Amino acid sequence: MWWNFLKLTQNKETATYSYGYESKEFTGVFECDLETFDVKILKYAANHTEKDQSVFPIPAYHLIVTHNIPDEKIIAIG
Repeated sequence: MWWNFLKLTQNKETATYSYGYESKEFTGVFECDLETFDVKILKYAANHTEKDQSVFPIPAYHLIVTHNIPDEKIIAIG
């Protein structure tokens, strides 16, 4: 599985990203709390559903902590 991320906005509390799941198209949007790493999906990406999220959640922690809130990133998992 691979995830494609593009940062839309960031402030002291949250970062908002557009994302693609198994796609280079940014069709979904989520917001991540930078303190708790809780993710709120504002719009699911094509190929990504609420059911998928329970099994294969967005790797936001990895994106935020390991890659230090990048402007753009592709992450492969699995």
